[in-house]
Amino acid sequence: MVTTLPPREVRASFALWLGVVATSVLGNLLVLTVFDRVLDASGTPPDGRVAAYGTLVAVVLATVAGGLVLAVRMRSGASWARWVLAAIGVVYLVTDVVGLFGEDVAGVPGPMAAVLTVLTVVEVVLLAGAVGLLFAPAAQPWFQ
Repeated sequence: MVTTLPPREVRASFALWLGVVATSVLGNLLVLTVFDRVLDASGTPPDGRVAAYGTLVAVVLATVAGGLVLAVRMRSGASWARWVLAAIGVVYLVTDVVGLFGEDVAGVPGPMAAVLTVLTVVEVVLLAGAVGLLFAPAAQPWFQ
């Protein structure tokens, strides 16, 4: 059986998407370590904390699973997956950049806020590269 490898740009984009997922998971794991402080600062009542934790974990798991499925489908040549990843990537880029210039997250201690800021910058760089490579000229025939 002969298999054709995706172009270098598609493979690189795939690797960058894996980096985005890993960075996002790491950032969310760090947020979980200070989530009680965030909930305190937001005024979340004690009986709402289980739901808040559950929601955060569910969103992270769905994001990871969805991102991995889309990245694998994109790597196999699915044009629709490329467009969905591009749309999601642009939304994440905008929200990450706005978040970098927005207010500090209430309840997150200084050192943790600095680490989360660095992770956000890393995620922005990875996202920009991942989305850009999806539309590189050498990648176009792969999605036809």
